[in-house]
Amino acid sequence: QEGYENTTKDINLDVSTLHIHVTRNERYRCYSKGSEYYRADEDVRLFPLEEQPDNPEVELRLERTQPPTLHIKWSVNWIVDAPISKRALIDIKEGNAVPARLEFAEKNHGEAVHRIQESNVAVDVIVTAYYNEYLNTSRKEEIVVQDIAIKNLQHKLESKQILLQWEIEGALPYEELKHFLSLEIWQRKWLSNSTFDITPQNTSLPSFHTYEMDLKPFFETSPRVRLHLSPVVNKYKGISASRVVEILQNPLINVTELWVMKGTNVTIRCREPSDHYYWVYQEGYESTTKDMSPDVSTLTIRVTRNERYRCYSKGIEYYRADEDVRLVPLEEPPDYPEVELRLERSLPPKLHIKWIANWIADAPMSKRALIDIKKRNAAPTRLEFAGKNDGEVEHQIDESKVEIVVIVTAYYNEYLNPSKEDKIVVQDILIKNLKHKLERKRIYLQWEVEGAQPYEKLNYLLRTKSRSNTTTKDVGNRTSAVLSFDRRIGNHTLAVRAKIDSYSGPISEEVSIFVPDVRVKYLRHKMHKNEIFLEWEVRGYLPFEEPSFILSIRSRGNTIEKDVGTAKSTVVQIDRRNREYELAVKAVVDSYEGPVTAASIHVPEFVLNRGPENLNVKVSAALISIEFEPVPANEFRMFGEDKGCKIIICNEKEVSPKCVSQHAAPQFRNVEFHDLEEYNIYHATGECYTGAGAGPRSPWLLVVTGTAPIAEITAEEGLNLIISWSISTETGLPLNNSQIKNVEIAQFAKDEHGSYTHGLVVSKSKERQIDTGMSPAYKFDTGCYIFTLNATLRNKMTVFGRSSEICYSWTSPSFVILYTAILIILIAIAVMVFSNRKRKMKMSTTKPPPAKSTTTSKSSTSSTTKSTITKKDKSLHKMEGKSKTPSETVPKAIETKGSKPPTKAKGDAKGGKK
Repeated sequence: QEGYENTTKDINLDVSTLHIHVTRNERYRCYSKGSEYYRADEDVRLFPLEEQPDNPEVELRLERTQPPTLHIKWSVNWIVDAPISKRALIDIKEGNAVPARLEFAEKNHGEAVHRIQESNVAVDVIVTAYYNEYLNTSRKEEIVVQDIAIKNLQHKLESKQILLQWEIEGALPYEELKHFLSLEIWQRKWLSNSTFDITPQNTSLPSFHTYEMDLKPFFETSPRVRLHLSPVVNKYKGISASRVVEILQNPLINVTELWVMKGTNVTIRCREPSDHYYWVYQEGYESTTKDMSPDVSTLTIRVTRNERYRCYSKGIEYYRADEDVRLVPLEEPPDYPEVELRLERSLPPKLHIKWIANWIADAPMSKRALIDIKKRNAAPTRLEFAGKNDGEVEHQIDESKVEIVVIVTAYYNEYLNPSKEDKIVVQDILIKNLKHKLERKRIYLQWEVEGAQPYEKLNYLLRTKSRSNTTTKDVGNRTSAVLSFDRRIGNHTLAVRAKIDSYSGPISEEVSIFVPDVRVKYLRHKMHKNEIFLEWEVRGYLPFEEPSFILSIRSRGNTIEKDVGTAKSTVVQIDRRNREYELAVKAVVDSYEGPVTAASIHVPEFVLNRGPENLNVKVSAALISIEFEPVPANEFRMFGEDKGCKIIICNEKEVSPKCVSQHAAPQFRNVEFHDLEEYNIYHATGECYTGAGAGPRSPWLLVVTGTAPIAEITAEEGLNLIISWSISTETGLPLNNSQIKNVEIAQFAKDEHGSYTHGLVVSKSKERQIDTGMSPAYKFDTGCYIFTLNATLRNKMTVFGRSSEICYSWTSPSFVILYTAILIILIAIAVMVFSNRKRKMKMSTTKPPPAKSTTTSKSSTSSTTKSTITKKDKSLHKMEGKSKTPSETVPKAIETKGSKPPTKAKGDAKGGKK
């Protein structure tokens, strides 16, 4: 049956078992065969679920009894419409034991109790919501049952507090855990002190706990404390942990450190009197201590390693800490003190004792520095400085020459006190064995010192005496000096003395230095072109000296000095002639200048060796301007006085009386000419002058006069074609034939591409009007023409001109005449035809003439007509002959093939360019 429909369907299977994949609500009934009939045997309805039923909820709680009890609290959210046969099954398994099952039918929740038989075991609890064999959900929970134990108990001792840290193992989150702490103190044996419960101060982690407590009450009585920490839940007591705390730092008693050399025997004592004592021994800085058995107040120990000894003396109730000593052995002795003795040369002298104790870094601060000062056999003076690493003392000296002994002791303790001794001799500082050497522009001095202390930074004063002048100079702190040899001083003496601060020692013996003058002798000169050659000799310089020379040149109040180096000759360039020069030479050695030797020389004028350069002409209608670059003024000085430059213009490249000239003032750069002929060729040159005359001329310059002319060409049409042309200046003045060298008139025709080609020269005459013959207008011509002018002037300028375009068409006069003749012929023919028709009409109205007569008439008419046509043709031939007559008189033109005319109507004249 499908769902709850009213009909059923048979399943044709004769089997006792069906396997069905449930996808919808269905009902199956089984009928089994009896003796006679089939009978209903089984009736099952299958319900498919879209979602899985909820899992049961389980809560486990452990009760720490003997044995432990496990409380299992469960609940199931059953499907509401499910059959009532549902059950809750609880399976409990301890470790590897066989599981125990509990069953609860038709309940939504419940609680079960289970006694755990084993210790430290994992218990698995599975709660199953059982609907049928095909539908059951379950949840598994696990609980580990073990003893609660204190783990990793540690401590940290800080000043007067102890910080305990531990972890808890085995405790469940819901258990209310308590802690009990028991304390024992050491008094040659463990004595119980107190027990109390504590509350951990840090429970940020479930298993990590801390607790801080005050140990100050135990500092005086015990070197160590034993702690017992136990976990407790209700009546259950877990596994405890113990910890021994060594009280190594006692803030109530300072530790006395004795630093001694290894192998030293040291005696230590308890301070408080008592009947009984015991000692605690600590090796190095270990965290544990050991007891010592002797019941004595004094111990003598051979120090071989780092050890600590504490004495406890018996009081009324407890032993109490009495003495605490740490022995530190040294493998090597400590550094000796450093002593520095410095003498201050004041009045009276003072001795500064500077000391440094290189104390062992970790040594106790009870150390002291002891200073003993001894003079000869007198009793020493002692000074003491406690707890200092360094210092400085001052001791006054009453004697002028004395030996002083100073002893500095670095005192650690009675077993360790290294010392250092130093001495000093006090006396005046003397300069001995002063020597000098004169070499290579230097004076080398050297001396010895007696009585100075090694640490004293001496300066030395050099006294120089020359004539009546005395100077003192500080030459540094060495026992030698190098002086620059200065000739300006002349003969002088030198002496040295020592100086430090305000103290000056005795002056040394003097040494003498002899210095002669350096003079220029035999000054001679020679003159060549623009140079004066000078040479001389020198006397009085020392072998190691190399004098240089300064030349002084004086002319007309101006003086120039020139360093000519070490050569004994030089060349003087003459910068201006016609002058008197005074030349003077002196020797120079470093900053020393010797006496002056002088000579006077007269320099005459010369003509220039070149002319003006870069001549350039500028042409205008009114004048000719020639620009040039004159010889520079500084070059003129080398030859004489600048008299300016002259520009000369000639018809030929030769200077003659016909030439014209203009003289420019000194350093002027152009001259102007106003009276030269236009459109002519001249040649120009220039020369510059000094007082000695003119220099060489510059290269000839071509001068072309006249500005660019204007060319015009026109064509006038009549029966003949007349060409007119003219060439004029910019101002409109026409050029005469003498100014024109040649002229060429050409005719150009336009081709089918619109270009003017095939130029024909029609005239080479200088006539301003040219008759070219009959006009093309009367020659049945339909082309276009232009006329060009190509002229060369006397000054070789080229002038071009072009006429306006002239075009001929079918309306030209020749064609008009032709059209008229044809029209006249046509009219004549028409008249003749009309007259013949009229005659025939008249004849048709009259009697016809005889046949012969008619024939004659026709022939007569025909001959008349023929005669008329013949006359017309002859007249036309005569007309054509008349139109050709003018052209036959024109000279034949020369055709210039391949040339094209210029495109402008008017010509331009531009120096030789076409």
